[in-house]
Amino acid sequence: MMPTTFSKIVLTLGLMLNLAACQPKPLTEQERHTVTELTSKMQTHCAGRYLIDLPAGAVSYDSAKLQGVDVTIEPMSQQAFLDSMQKREAELKAMKSIDGYQFMYGDREYGFLDTSTEKLRKEGIWHFISLGEIDAADTRRIIEAYKWSNGYRIKLQTRTWDYRKSTSKDAKEMGNEVPQKLSQVLQMAHAFRGRTEDEIPTEPGVCLVGGFIAGAATDEERIDTKFWLNGTTPDIRLELTTDSSYQADTTLLQRGDQVKEILKERKGSTIRKGTVDLPGIPQAEEWLMSGITQSNIPGQHFALEATSLNGSAKTPIVMLDVDTGVFRESVPKANRTKTSLTEGEALGLWDAVSRSLRPRPNGF
Repeated sequence: MMPTTFSKIVLTLGLMLNLAACQPKPLTEQERHTVTELTSKMQTHCAGRYLIDLPAGAVSYDSAKLQGVDVTIEPMSQQAFLDSMQKREAELKAMKSIDGYQFMYGDREYGFLDTSTEKLRKEGIWHFISLGEIDAADTRRIIEAYKWSNGYRIKLQTRTWDYRKSTSKDAKEMGNEVPQKLSQVLQMAHAFRGRTEDEIPTEPGVCLVGGFIAGAATDEERIDTKFWLNGTTPDIRLELTTDSSYQADTTLLQRGDQVKEILKERKGSTIRKGTVDLPGIPQAEEWLMSGITQSNIPGQHFALEATSLNGSAKTPIVMLDVDTGVFRESVPKANRTKTSLTEGEALGLWDAVSRSLRPRPNGF
């Protein structure tokens, strides 16, 4: 079960809240100047099927699972891609099942009438079907597919099964899921193209860091995109998560009793909470808090959650989190002494970023 936003707030980020409850104070002149400078040059980012505006220079990372397929994209030259494919093929061919099962499978077992491994490779798509591990059962199949486009390589991987030739006679009636999964994976590979961060697609599909997979929305899409601000704000982390396969029993604000109990235990403070009007994103709510971060310094955690109760292909649950006072591992501990923004400045940044969140036109 996916954790609720609030358990995510407390368990993942480890906030030890200890500030007295208060209302947001008006920004000082210096704070207004800082927020203006920070938000004067905003860049639109495409994440999943949504758009969001962030201060220029933000660095992004993501993870995605689409229709049960794990998706990974990384920058790579075409020659490096071809070299890696030959290396991966050699690795898989060298692996042997410790129980003597066939380890790799090809066109003879899972070929299609209208294509073949040779034809796919001429189209730039490489795929492998294997047991995955030397001690795997004879029913397991791991499908891997790769494609290079515009300076980026996509890797698609999913786990499936084929019971037709299992040594367990009682399991053979369970059938074979490989053709369905293989068709799905290859379709996604065909639909992939490499993408720079400033390219905003105009057709339906999913934006990932370094790529785009064209296609209509489905009810099995989870995309988690993290952004780190650079320059004078190295301790600001933003995370946008969308999930079309999940429906919550309550909204963020309806979990108030849980929240208040946690805040009481941790002597925490709520800065602001309430509903938010986001065009195209129904039932949006926010809960903003201050406290001691995992770096043991005062900071903030701001959370927005929308479409909690009716997650679907067209209306996935949307969660946006912004944290101050957290640092990447590359930042020396000696430099993790304070946040780069005051509470007022963090609020100003939050209002600029969170209110820019919107569905990408034609994205779904």
